[in-house]
Amino acid sequence: MLSIKPGVNANHLTPAIVLALIVCERVYADFGYATVLTSGLEGRHGETSLHYAGAAIDLRTRHVAQAHLREMVRAISDALGRDFDVVLEATHLHVEHQPRRVDDGVR
Repeated sequence: MLSIKPGVNANHLTPAIVLALIVCERVYADFGYATVLTSGLEGRHGETSLHYAGAAIDLRTRHVAQAHLREMVRAISDALGRDFDVVLEATHLHVEHQPRRVDDGVR
């Protein structure tokens, strides 16, 4: 189940990050957890943050057992592929869509 924290602006998320949110919801559910979107376009982020372009989201992790977090991050990252960054932060899971060019050296 997906819920959105009150005050979160999920309007104008890019199609790619909406797809990522669907994948995240499925992985969270597979592990027995609800998915809570805690940040979309609002909030304070770094000056060049992809949140402001609608290409990044943050998800709650405080209700997820530590033993599951790394495995969930790996499952989400594997499902989304190399054009997405999935980063486990101290207080949340950050997911952003950052397409790689063929010639950027990342394989």
